[in-house]
Amino acid sequence: MAGRTVSGGATDTVSSGVTDTGDLVTDPGSLLIIEAGGMAIRTTIANSGMLSVSSGGAIGGTTFVSGGTLTLSSGAQATAGALVEIALRRDCFRNFEQSLE
Repeated sequence: MAGRTVSGGATDTVSSGVTDTGDLVTDPGSLLIIEAGGMAIRTTIANSGMLSVSSGGAIGGTTFVSGGTLTLSSGAQATAGALVEIALRRDCFRNFEQSLE
C-alpha cells in the first residue's frame, strides 16, 4: 500500500496481510499500529509520533526524528534501520544509568 500520513493525534493501523511503504507518523499523540501479519517499510516517525508493532508484525528501514517512540511487543520483528535506532537508544539509557550510580 502507498504511504499514509498519520497526524494530528490520530491513530491508524496496518492490518494483517498489508505491507505499507513510506508511511509518515508526525505530531504528538499520533500512532501507527502494525498488527500481526502486517508490515511497514521505510516509515518515518517524527515530532513525537509513535509506532507500535504487535507480536507477529514487522518493520524495516524505520527512521526516528525529533523524539519519536517505538514499542515492540514480544515476537515483533524490526530489521535494518529500526535496529540501528534501538541500539542508539540502548546506549543512551546505559549512559543515563551509569550517571545515576
